[in-house]
Amino acid sequence: SSGINAEYGVKRLWNFAGTGQIVDMNSWINLAACDIIGLVAFNWDIDSVSRDDEMFSEYLEIAFTGAALAGVPFSRILPRHRQLRERSKNAVRQLRLHCARHISKHRASEKWCLLDIILALAPGDLQFQVDEMLAFFLAGQETVAHVLTFAFSHVIRDPALAKYCEDEIKLYLMEPSFEKLVSLEQTDMIMKETLRLYAPVPGLRRILSRDTTIAGHLIPKGTVIAHVLHLYGHWEEIWGANHFLFDPQRFDKSSFSISKKSCLSRTTTKVHQEMTRHPHSFLPFGIGPRVCIGKEVAKIEFKVLLANLLGTFRFLPIEGEVIKQARYSSVKPVSGYRCYLY
Repeated sequence: SSGINAEYGVKRLWNFAGTGQIVDMNSWINLAACDIIGLVAFNWDIDSVSRDDEMFSEYLEIAFTGAALAGVPFSRILPRHRQLRERSKNAVRQLRLHCARHISKHRASEKWCLLDIILALAPGDLQFQVDEMLAFFLAGQETVAHVLTFAFSHVIRDPALAKYCEDEIKLYLMEPSFEKLVSLEQTDMIMKETLRLYAPVPGLRRILSRDTTIAGHLIPKGTVIAHVLHLYGHWEEIWGANHFLFDPQRFDKSSFSISKKSCLSRTTTKVHQEMTRHPHSFLPFGIGPRVCIGKEVAKIEFKVLLANLLGTFRFLPIEGEVIKQARYSSVKPVSGYRCYLY
């Protein structure tokens, strides 16, 4: 797949290399994430990265912003929010037209992809087919892009972190392959630590299918349970007093217990007193039958983009530039993340 090609997604950035121009990496990563989903899932070359006239990614951003308003009090009556909702509705209409056009072209395609499964599930039901396509784009583009932006901001501000995964990235880029990609252990640890600190979905809701007792309290069937994933990643008893620090070494494989009987057992043999953790203490994609369906694609996206960026360019952070986060329906950088590249 071109999503694993060493040169994919960096061509537009060459225009900025060495020019002294400031680049908003969050905007670029959003475009690249959109393109990868299109190629991998739907055999669709959207090419947002290199085409100035491509509006698909912009429509996705507007639609996602509108969806985030659903949880904002009085959003239906505040004038500014009403305008955003109208823009979001229009963006969704445009997205549906784009997806419908691609479906009509794809029917004659011989290259198998996820879209073929969707078409087989509901032949002739265009509304269902478009709904499923949009769900993948809306759930997978901004979430991956935001997590990668947070990771990127930590890596370029700390040369030791960049050096940490430099050797394995060089080996991968010499001859890219899926096997090498999934074996990028240091890059994987950076990804997991970013997901811990900046869970892209702050929380999940589930309805109990049966009566359940938790810590001596009976919770009846039908109760809505909220899992605050952000708190999971900042629980001091699990992650230690330095839980607010970015430390990929937390995800050294030896730090996870295969036992589910206890939440954690403390060890003092490591410098930072790493803990042996219950596997359910880290759930950025959820768990069980309703686990994020795009989990593996998201991991591939993250590794492909981070490896290509760090292996192709040298980045220089802007002095005083601080990445700020906001929590809506997903955790996102408020104003992107700007830097120079060479």
